[in-house]
Amino acid sequence: MTDVTTGQRTRKIRAHREIINSIDRTMASGSGIELIATGSDDGTVKIWEGGEEAGKQAVATFEVKCPVTSVCWSVDGNSVYVGAIDNEVHIYDLRKGEQVSSLMGHAETPTSLSLSPNGNYLLSPSFSSQTIIWDVRPFSPSPNRIHRVLQGAPAGFENTLLRGAWSKDDGGKRVALGGADRMVCIWDVDSGRILYKLPGHKGTVTAVDFHPKEPIILTGSKDGTMLLGEIEAGLNV
Repeated sequence: MTDVTTGQRTRKIRAHREIINSIDRTMASGSGIELIATGSDDGTVKIWEGGEEAGKQAVATFEVKCPVTSVCWSVDGNSVYVGAIDNEVHIYDLRKGEQVSSLMGHAETPTSLSLSPNGNYLLSPSFSSQTIIWDVRPFSPSPNRIHRVLQGAPAGFENTLLRGAWSKDDGGKRVALGGADRMVCIWDVDSGRILYKLPGHKGTVTAVDFHPKEPIILTGSKDGTMLLGEIEAGLNV
């Protein structure tokens, strides 16, 4: 953990026995305490307290029993969504200390998890090149909680953990994901229609993120570069 104002490392924790694939943080648990979730190839998800005064022991450990590819907090900070190589998205309740349900619909491993700005939907790409948007509201009209199934961003054969993102300047009306075709795919959430296929990279696009206020997207690739692109009509990367 690094202080961004000074660039100095503040804490280092030996957290897992294997590679850590995903980290997410929340301040929304009601206690005012920062909580950090980490997911690892060792088959566990661990919860840590943030801040300089926090200890080096996990405050909770969830045994998923297979390698974990992604973690994401719920909007209220009471639950953790966990993607794993069993093709499921597991939901763990922090207060109960156990798994309470799971989201099933992927044919292959989910590569990342990202919560919509309003906390109602969960974006999860997968190795099958199929991206699912789940309805995670307490009372979903869909029995299997699948809100949209998106196609257009090929995962490729390298089993890269591709990271998707929600737009922020419009409250999450769009989602984006890079692919092995070296393109960035941006969809309209309501219709599931592809709005843009943005070129510019020379390798697999591994991660994307939207600017918090402007219609600008940031992309990172295996070609060792990051690109900033305008996504309004008529403008290209």
